[in-house]
Amino acid sequence: MNQAGVRDPAKCLFVDDSLSNVKSARRVGWIRSVHFREHGPITLQEPAVNHTPTDQEKRPVEEWIPIINSLQQLRNVWPDIFVQAKQ
Repeated sequence: MNQAGVRDPAKCLFVDDSLSNVKSARRVGWIRSVHFREHGPITLQEPAVNHTPTDQEKRPVEEWIPIINSLQQLRNVWPDIFVQAKQ
């Protein structure tokens, strides 16, 4: 944040393939953090975060951690930061 000159952590966007890094980013206020898993399901060491939509629906929205397996899916996670190309 210092290097980018950003004071509001809510304005930070974070994508990482390490769930622990994503959780840490959320703890410091980077609420727009996404877990990137390129390949199929993995065994989670920490059961505190559930990755299935049905499990997440039971949690408060602010605890949801979006999971993507393609960077193109960021368009669905953060549609407000992408601009549609004019046809």
